[in-house]
Amino acid sequence: MAYYTEYPALGILDDLNPAPLNAASMNLDDSEEEVELEDNAYAAVEHADMVARNEEEEEEEEEVEGDCEEESHNTSRATVRDLDRELPPPPRFRLLIHPSPEHTRYLTLPSEFSSCNTTASTDADSTRRIVQLTPGSFFQLHFPDTEFNTLAENTNAYAEYKNTGLYWEGSHEFPVHDIMRYMSKFRFEQLKRYFHVVSVTVQSRSQCHWTEKLQPLARNLEERFQAYMVPGSSVAIDEMMAKPIPQGFKMLALYE
Repeated sequence: MAYYTEYPALGILDDLNPAPLNAASMNLDDSEEEVELEDNAYAAVEHADMVARNEEEEEEEEEVEGDCEEESHNTSRATVRDLDRELPPPPRFRLLIHPSPEHTRYLTLPSEFSSCNTTASTDADSTRRIVQLTPGSFFQLHFPDTEFNTLAENTNAYAEYKNTGLYWEGSHEFPVHDIMRYMSKFRFEQLKRYFHVVSVTVQSRSQCHWTEKLQPLARNLEERFQAYMVPGSSVAIDEMMAKPIPQGFKMLALYE
């Protein structure tokens, strides 16, 4: 009867033809049934060991998860306590009461427009009274003679600072438009060149806003816009369509 024997000096054979651990006690003369029974017994032992190891690993994982959950719960409670301690109490709600009572739109035009100075009973009446103004009178309402006098004074003062290019200006052709009946091309070019809003005596600051030279006219228009009509309580503010510029200037309008 022959038995399988391991030789330490010939360990290379184990790599070429590895044998199971139970082969050391395997009789080569045993029948196939006996070998199968021995293999089944060995497999059962391995299965039992594997089940035991899995149970131990599951118990360890459950212990770790329990510790993590407990630590997370403690951290959450500590965080809630910290927030309760750091956050201020909520402010008391106070109802906003506007100082001006709710009202409808009314006009406050100058005396020459006295027919429009009464409060309109309906929107239709108010619109009809505004439509009674001619385009010229409506424009003069916001650009009175005093405003034109200021613009003319500043423009004429600025025109004294002549440009050397004016001495070689020889083109005096007139455009084929209706404006030629009221103004020559030369006069239009001169006004366009020297038109000035702010007084020339005001020195420009180095760190000034880019709209500083238009602020006098803008402030006057704003005062007139607010003086001649008071809108009602229900209004909306929306952006007007304007040509985009690099400075990002936006125009907002008040709608009723």
